[in-house]
Formats: sequence, C-alpha cells, structure tokens
Amino acid sequence: MTKTTACLAAVAALAALAVSAGEEKPPIPEGARVTISADKNECFLGENVLVHFTVENVGKTEFKVDTGGDYRASPRHLRYTVTAAAEDGTAAADPHPNPFCMGGLSCAPPVKPGGKFEQSLALMRYCRIDQPGAYTVRVSHDLGWKPDKDGKSPEAAAKVTFVMPTPEQARKVVEAMYAMPENTGATWGQRSKEYPDFGTLRYPVYLSILAERAAKGCEKALYGISRIPTPEATARLLELAAGSAPELLVKVVQNLSLRLPDPYLEKKLPSRGFWEDTREGERRWMVKQAWRPEFAARARKLIPPLLAHDTLDSVACGAFLCECIGDKDDAPHLLKALDSAITKTKTAPLETSCYPRPRGNCAELLRAAEMLLARGADVPTVPTSPGEAVFLAMASSLREGFRPPGLKAQWVALLDHEIPYVREKALDYAPPALTKLLAPLAVPLLADADVDVQIAACHFVERTKSEALREPLLKALAAAKEEWLFNAAVSAAHALGARLDACEVLAARLDDPEMVPRCLQRLAGLFSDTSPRSSSRKLDAAAAKALKERWLKFFAENGKALREGRKFRVGDAEVTADLFAGCVSFTLPDGKRWPSSAEKP
Repeated sequence: MTKTTACLAAVAALAALAVSAGEEKPPIPEGARVTISADKNECFLGENVLVHFTVENVGKTEFKVDTGGDYRASPRHLRYTVTAAAEDGTAAADPHPNPFCMGGLSCAPPVKPGGKFEQSLALMRYCRIDQPGAYTVRVSHDLGWKPDKDGKSPEAAAKVTFVMPTPEQARKVVEAMYAMPENTGATWGQRSKEYPDFGTLRYPVYLSILAERAAKGCEKALYGISRIPTPEATARLLELAAGSAPELLVKVVQNLSLRLPDPYLEKKLPSRGFWEDTREGERRWMVKQAWRPEFAARARKLIPPLLAHDTLDSVACGAFLCECIGDKDDAPHLLKALDSAITKTKTAPLETSCYPRPRGNCAELLRAAEMLLARGADVPTVPTSPGEAVFLAMASSLREGFRPPGLKAQWVALLDHEIPYVREKALDYAPPALTKLLAPLAVPLLADADVDVQIAACHFVERTKSEALREPLLKALAAAKEEWLFNAAVSAAHALGARLDACEVLAARLDDPEMVPRCLQRLAGLFSDTSPRSSSRKLDAAAAKALKERWLKFFAENGKALREGRKFRVGDAEVTADLFAGCVSFTLPDGKRWPSSAEKP
C-alpha cells in the first residue's frame, strides 16, 4: 500500500467513525462493570507497565463495546483517557501531547453475560511519571455508549507504586527487557503479555547501562538513550557519534534528532507536508530539558562526514543538523551534497506516494540551505553547479536586497537548465520583480516533459495571475492526468478567474473513464449549497462518452447564464441527475440526499 493510499484509507476510516458518532448511541448497559489492573502493584520506574482495562458483563443481556478507530500512526489508542495522580494530587504529564493519528479500523465485539472484554494499555505512553511514589491510575472510555447523567463515561481506578531502581536493579530491568519477546499484539479483546519498550528507560539511572550496548551499535539501546531527557544523555550521544563508522553515526544522529533545536519549532520553517508527524509538543519539551547551546560546536563536527557519505539516510541526517545548528561555514559541504542530490534527480524514479516530492534528499537539503542563508551564508553570484544555481535562485527570492549581477540573464538560463529540478526550483523561487519577463518563458514549461516542472509552472501562474498564461494553462489542464498536476492546474485556473473555462475543459475530458471521478468532483463544485460525495461507480467508454455529451449540452445551454453570475443548484430544472451518472451524490442544506432513488439515472 502506498503512503497516499494509506492516508486515504485513514481518512475514510475517520469519516466512517464520524458518521457512527453522529448516530444514536446506546446507554451504558446495566450489566457492564469496568475494572483496571496491573501485572504487579509495585513497579520500577523504567519498566513497561501494562494496565489492563476490563469490561465484564455481570448482567443477563449481551452488549457491545466499541474501542477502535483511533490508533493508526499514533503512539497509543486515543479514545482512552488515562491519568496518574501522585498522593499530593499532582497529575503526571502527557508524554505525547496532541499526537498524530490517521484513524484505524473499528468494530463493536459482543460481550455475552458472564463474558469480558480486555485491552492492555502501555501506561507510560499516556503518563510521564517523573518521580517515584504511589499513584492513582484512572482509565475511562466511552465504549460507544452514551455518557451517564453526569456526562461521564465508564471509568475505573487502581493504585500503582513506582520505585526508582538502584544501579544494580536498573541493570536487571534492562536485561529482563532484552529477554522479553517482542509485542506481537493480543487477540482482540484479550490481555497482552509483557513486552519490551526501550523508550520507558527514560531515567538517568539507565544511561551508562544503555551506553555500553549503544557503543556496540545496539539500536534499542540508542533509542532508550534518546528518551532520557537530560543534558548528560545528549552529551553521551555526541560522544558515541564522534569518530563512529558511517552506519553507527547515522543511527546515533537519528536518535539525537528528538532533542535538536529544530527551526520548525520556532516557525522558521514550514512542516514537510500535511501527513508529517511533527511531534511538536514532545520535542519542545525535550529540547528544553536536554539541549544546551554549548553542544552545537560538537554537533557541527558531524555535518561534513554525514553529508560526504552519500547515502540517503546519512545526507538527510547531515541536512537536518545543518537546519538545527549549522552556520554559514557549513555551506560548501551542503552545496556539494545538493549538487549530488540534484544530479541524481535526472534518473531517480519519481516519488508518487506524496507531495511535495522529496526528490531523494533535495527537499531536506533545501530546508537546510534556507537556514544557512538566513544565518549569513555566502551565495555564489555566478553558479558553476546545479546546487549553486538553486541556492542563487533561493537567495534571490528569500534574501532581502540580494540582486546578483545579470539577474534577468541568470533566470533565463535557469529556466532553460538541462536538469528539470533546476527548472522547477527556478519557477518556485522566481522573484516577483521578474514576473513580466518570466511569463513568456513559462509557456513551454507548462508543457514540459517533466511533470514537476509543469506543476511548478502552474504554481507560478497561481502566484502571478498572469493573464498571458491563461490559454497555455488551460491546455495543460486538458492534458493533465497525474493527480498533483491536475490539482495544481485547476487551482491556477481558479486563481486566474478562469473557473468556468476550466470546467468546460473538464467536461470535454469526460469521455475518458479514468478521468470521470476527478472531473465530476470539480464540476460538482459549480452548484451552491451542497456537499458532493463521489461513489465508487465506474463508467464504461460508451457511458463516459454520453456523459461528456450531456455536460457539453449543459454548457451550451447555460454557459451564458453562468458567466453572468447565475447560481445553479442541484434539482433545478437544468441540473438533472443524468449530469452525474450515479458517480456523485449531494447532501442538501436540509440534510437530504440528492439525487433520490426516484431521480437516479
């Protein structure tokens, strides 16, 4: 499954969950009894403590429980509310505030009289317990039922005491964790057995024990150190990185990254995309606890070897270090890596599972370049390599007052560069002052052989709203099949005020069965006060051709009215169900569906 498919599946799961949430929920069954328990009531801090949430049916009637739909890509099930309070009432902090989640499958298994449903929860993924002592742990879940008269969901509590281990005891905890079988998951509705989670070894007493194993390349130990929120743990990671072989160096830096002062956290850089799990709250806390400015000089020494070891992971780590703590003197190393990465785009397969496309390491290296530019890096005014050319383009766009000699000629050359990625970035970074000059040069780029150059040209049209590019843009829309290009061309047409022109182009493409869903979804936006929903229905070639003819007739009869500002609504005499061939339906303002069964074609 591609990342895009997984994301869409998650969206579908969330949508299904939202629909079910809108239905009438049953009340809390009279025979439902909720309890929680731990495998032991006294635990060492650092152990992966499992809390077992049990729903028993002590009544005479079967009921169902619903606990799913909330876990994919998340560190925990999100519909559970889990808290831990010390004896003085101090509540343990949430270690994963605002966690990322892509939904998940949900079901409602039955619990027969005398039966029970159990789910095991990793307590430390819900509660960050910093101090030893006795804690009251509470777990609640709606279970798919209505809250009670006080607005509460079923809840249970238990007491668990946490003890800080001695160094000898800590070593035994680590050894026991290595000996445990990995978590393979329990059968749905049954208790889980103990399994290792090296992220729970987050206390300083474990640092030297883990460092012994990490020095031998143990990734589990490195991960454990990465969770220890102290400057001493940061220093130990830097010690492990110094002089390491390239493979170990990459592993160490990957585990160091959680505590680096990422410019994204200060909003100096955007996120990498909609689906990025930024772990923002967690990382802000870790940086505050574990990073110190004096670490920067030591960390910067890792940048050259990482960027020079030309593998995807190594260069990505070097680029990320540049973003976080690099300075202008690191620019030559970065540009050399950027040269290599850009050159590879000529033959590297195009990533199709996400957008913006990373193009190997190019996207990460450009994030680093942007930060080095902001920190005063020198910019070659006469570029001699693709990396220097893109850096020059970036500086011309982002650095205030930077205008290299022969700027116009430079841009003409960039837009005609042999490497498509350079042409793409030249469009992305085109200075507004050159809009009139560059508009004619963008015409052939809207039909470029490289799809990402075409997308960048569409974005250029959207930004500049250059009327001279209307017809070339509509031609690009008429041929666009790749999803991101299609979307970019439609958005650019809307920005130009060419929405109706674009719709007529889309109508003319309806004889292609593959394009019907996307084109119809956009055409459905013509009609106000409705929410369109696509179906999974497929059309054959004859049906698609008939649909095209129906839409062309609609525009021939109503195009003048549309251009004069008339707002059509589904169900109007002119807007009949055969315009959508059963492929799109609508939710009307009153909540009803259109077309109804009587109106379907």
